[in-house]
Amino acid sequence: LATVIYAFASVWQLIELKHSTNISRDALVSVQRAFMTFKGINYTKVVKTPGSDESMPEGYDFVTYWENSGNTPAIHTIMYFDISEVPTGQVSSFPFLASRKDFNVFVVGPKVPFEYGTIIKPPDFCVPMKKNIRTYFWGWSCYRDVFSNTKPHLTEFCFDLVAVAKRGIGPVPKAFPTDLPTSFQ
Repeated sequence: LATVIYAFASVWQLIELKHSTNISRDALVSVQRAFMTFKGINYTKVVKTPGSDESMPEGYDFVTYWENSGNTPAIHTIMYFDISEVPTGQVSSFPFLASRKDFNVFVVGPKVPFEYGTIIKPPDFCVPMKKNIRTYFWGWSCYRDVFSNTKPHLTEFCFDLVAVAKRGIGPVPKAFPTDLPTSFQ
């Protein structure tokens, strides 16, 4: 009888030990895992200068900024960034699907800020805004943790360009363009 009780107690301890180990692992993963954080969109006005590459388009150059704010690398990372002009009547049914299927796969180290995706739009892209058209800046990052058996993580963003203002109050330093999108939702 003592052997049966001892065997039962040992099995119970083993089950509890596995449960405790799983809780500890989950806590470690939740604190140490990679966190891809969308930081924003930057833009510059691209102007041809004497001696510059003639094939370089003029307009606005948009790029997204990201950071892996976690403590471990983000592995098998793929990203997408797009600017879509959607007729107002089709906004609710617009699919926001990637227009390409071939993605570069890369690793992002912990605490590493970086930029991704360059989209150049023509000089008349923002001024004036088009009637009955909504302009969306959107994208995503899909990545995995270095920990085994974790599901892929997805970080998404979407901004609706709602206004464009001409900056014209006082002198504008040469380093700053004078007509840029200034309001996103």
